[in-house]
Amino acid sequence: MLSCREVTEKASDYLENTPPYRQRLGIRLHLLLCHHCRRYLRQLRAVTIAFKKCLNPEFMRKLSISRSTTLRPIFHAQKIIRERPESSFPHRRK
Repeated sequence: MLSCREVTEKASDYLENTPPYRQRLGIRLHLLLCHHCRRYLRQLRAVTIAFKKCLNPEFMRKLSISRSTTLRPIFHAQKIIRERPESSFPHRRK
């Protein structure tokens, strides 16, 4: 079975469907057992989608923001991440 390190190294290839069948099967088996790697893959997919959206000028006009602004509105517009109340970040102090 693959380790977490191996899965993270092959994650972008996995999302692009480029690894051979046997390797994809190993990654899928690992993802069934490891919630940390599942979360990593979900986040990587979200970032990939957000950057692709940033490259689309029509989408940027709809949001009426420029490329220099934060990606947070793009994530929220695509409902990729959930809105979290400020209290869910206990490590942040005001």
